[in-house]
Amino acid sequence: MVALAGPLAGGVEHVAADSLDELHLRVYESGEWWDVTISPLMVAGITEEQRAAALQSFASAIPNAVPGDDGGASAAFVLSGPRWANGSATWHYNPSGKPPELTGDSAALDRAAGAWKQLGGTSFAFVRGADTSAGTEACGSTRDGQNTVGWAPLPDATLAVTCSWNRSGNPRPEFVEFDMRIDPEWDWTTGDHPIMDLQSVTTHEFGHALGLSHTQETLCPGMVMCAVYDQGAVVRVPASDDISAMALLYRESTRGPYRVIVSGATRNK
Repeated sequence: MVALAGPLAGGVEHVAADSLDELHLRVYESGEWWDVTISPLMVAGITEEQRAAALQSFASAIPNAVPGDDGGASAAFVLSGPRWANGSATWHYNPSGKPPELTGDSAALDRAAGAWKQLGGTSFAFVRGADTSAGTEACGSTRDGQNTVGWAPLPDATLAVTCSWNRSGNPRPEFVEFDMRIDPEWDWTTGDHPIMDLQSVTTHEFGHALGLSHTQETLCPGMVMCAVYDQGAVVRVPASDDISAMALLYRESTRGPYRVIVSGATRNK
C-alpha cells in the first residue's frame, strides 16, 4: 500500500507511493482516534513526481495526521477493512462548482452509486439524499456527519478522491462518514462519447466509499477499481472481483479479520 513517515504532531511529512495509491492515516479528534483512508483516482500516464506530490498534498490537508496501518496486503482486490454497519449509506450531492457546461451529472452520479446495489447477494445500497450546500471537508480539516459528493480542485493529475473515516480500534470497524471530491478542471462528459467519463470515475469512487481498495495492477486496465483511469474509457460495471469483495464485506454471515484478501481464496486470520 502506501508507506508514510512523519511526526506525531504537525501532519505527515513524507509519502512513499506504491501501485495502489492510497493513504492510510490516523487522526486524534474529539477525544478519540480515527482511521482515515484517502483514495484518489489518477489519470493514466501520471509521472512518479506527480503521484508523490498528489499524495503529499492529500496527507498534509489532514491536520495532525500520523501514519496509519495499511495492512501490507497484496491481492486481486483488497478490502479496506471497515464497512457500513446498517447495510446502507446515504449520500448528498453538492453541484456547486461543477463545470458550467456539464449536463447530466446528477443522473450519472445516481447510476454510479446504483452500480453497487445489492451485489454479491448482499442487501447493501447507497441511498440518495437531498442535494446539499455542505462541503467535502472529510478530505480536510473536519467532519460534518454527512456523506457529500461535490466539486473542488485537486492536485495535478488527480480526477477524484474519496476520504472515508471510521473509528479506530472497534472489533469490527465501521464507517461513519465519507466525502467525495471531483476536480472540475477536467473535460467531464456524461454521454455516449466520453472524454473523462463522470459515471466511470464516480463508480470507482463509490467503490471506495463502500470499502473497496484498488485492483492490483496486473488486472488493469479495464476494471472499475484500477488505480488509474484511461481517458475515454467506459468502465461502469463492477467486475466479479468487486462483487466477491462486496459479498465478503456485507453478507450477514461474514466474520473474520479486519482485512480480507481474495486471491486464490486466501484469507488473513
